[in-house]
Amino acid sequence: MILLIEEIGLGGSSITKKRSLEVADVMTKDPITAEAPGNRTDVLRKLAQNNITGVPVVRAKDGKYLGFISRQHIFASPDVEQVALLIRKDYPRITASKPISEAAKLFVKHKVHHMAVVTSEGKLVGILTPTDLLSVVESRKFRISVED
Repeated sequence: MILLIEEIGLGGSSITKKRSLEVADVMTKDPITAEAPGNRTDVLRKLAQNNITGVPVVRAKDGKYLGFISRQHIFASPDVEQVALLIRKDYPRITASKPISEAAKLFVKHKVHHMAVVTSEGKLVGILTPTDLLSVVESRKFRISVED
């Protein structure tokens, strides 16, 4: 379990409050996305312009999360132009309220470098990468319990 230790100052004294660090605490909100319907050229342009390796794909009419496209998906299917045919619909996703320890386990299990953060209704609210988790380690805002 990864805990966030917060000290709250109250009139000269302080209280230490512990809570599990959640995906919402470290995710990137409002990520760059691709839309379906769409085309491969638009996705490649977004990847290159933003120096990123993949994007969540949302439905143009309502923003619902549909799947994920990475450079590898595009390179594996060089003749496919439609976004709908390139996306991986089975790509792992997570909700913002889940502990980051669960996200770390999903990254390892699925061997991915991006994870969409969605609401229970399927709307995209963020993206998570292993780098987001490393920033937590580097900032030392947690303690790790060896119980897991």
